[in-house]
Order: sequence, then C-alpha cells, then structure tokens
Amino acid sequence: MLALIGPKLQYVNVTVNGNKAVALCDYGSQFPIASSRLLDVSDDDKKGNVNLHGVVGEAVTVPLMSVNVKLSGDEQCEQVMEELQLLCAVVDLSSSSHDVILPVACC
Repeated sequence: MLALIGPKLQYVNVTVNGNKAVALCDYGSQFPIASSRLLDVSDDDKKGNVNLHGVVGEAVTVPLMSVNVKLSGDEQCEQVMEELQLLCAVVDLSSSSHDVILPVACC
C-alpha cells in the first residue's frame, strides 16, 4: 500500500497593509498572493498583471499590487519585526483557513 506523507501545512499570523490575516507558507509557491478580501485594487494601486497557473485548470490573469506585510502575533514579535514591501498577486481566494499565500522564503 502506498501512502503519501508530507509535512504539515504551516501558517503564520501577518498584517497586510495593517489588516490582520493568516498566511499559508507554501513550498511550491513562487509568488506572494493576497486575497481580494484584504485589498481593494484600484487602477492607481495596480502595478501590472501576472498570469497565475495552479496545479489544475487554466491560467488566470490577476492584478499585481505592492503591499506591506509584517509577521504578527505577540507584542514582542511585532516590536522586532519590520514590514516587508512585497509585490503580490491579488486574487479571489476561496479558502477559509488563510488570506495570504507566501513562498517559504518570506515566512
């Protein structure tokens, strides 16, 4: 019998442009992704577009936006950590467990 065993999913608490959120640390992600529930992308905020292609389905064209992301959680962590400015793809994430997907290098 073959069983696929992988690492547990890792989540971190973050703020995105001051909004509290949960980020999934994804080993397979090549680009930061933020939920459109967190961000309202106007034409002035838009830095361009990117084509995202998941494991299945067709590629989708989504807007890029510069956002400030900071690890959060406890008071001591928030005092030490600085915000990172990241260029994120903004998509309609249908996940109830997280609002952001970060490449592991960002976590």
